[in-house]
Amino acid sequence: MSIYADFDLLERAYRRKGSRIAEESVNAAPEWAASREAQKCLLHAALIQKHIERLPFGRNPPIHVPMRLYYCGIAWFCVMSLSDKAVPDL
Repeated sequence: MSIYADFDLLERAYRRKGSRIAEESVNAAPEWAASREAQKCLLHAALIQKHIERLPFGRNPPIHVPMRLYYCGIAWFCVMSLSDKAVPDL
């Protein structure tokens, strides 16, 4: 997913580090949300989520999984809130 999205930019667009920095990123985030890279990122996010859903309950996932799920949420949130399409084309 990191190949298709700049998660630092997307987090800054939602004021992770204050409103002044968000203004610099606010134009780039909607452009990304409408791009082909966003569609590819959402496809990867959906596959990651399906894989995690299949893990047995009570099993500890690898240490990198929580951050990947956070990135899945950021990608879905940005596309759904910034894109002009109701449902993204995957």
